[in-house]
Amino acid sequence: MTAPPAMKPEIHDLKCWPSAFVPLNAGQKHVELRKDDRLYQVGDILALREWDPETQQPTGRVRLAKVTHLIRHGDEFGEAL
Repeated sequence: MTAPPAMKPEIHDLKCWPSAFVPLNAGQKHVELRKDDRLYQVGDILALREWDPETQQPTGRVRLAKVTHLIRHGDEFGEAL
């Protein structure tokens, strides 16, 4: 029996406010909580683009992060209410 072909990881381009981006970029933040509206999968890449809330424009700083774990509603915290 052969293994199914490996899926190519999806790259998700996401806005990231400075309050989250700065500690992430400094290595102080290791977890990102996001609404699962893009069907994220383990192995996907997040292109987190720092976004200036005053100008509503990107700052030009980008940090790539690999999805290593997912917790979806009901997975770890019991059943849906």
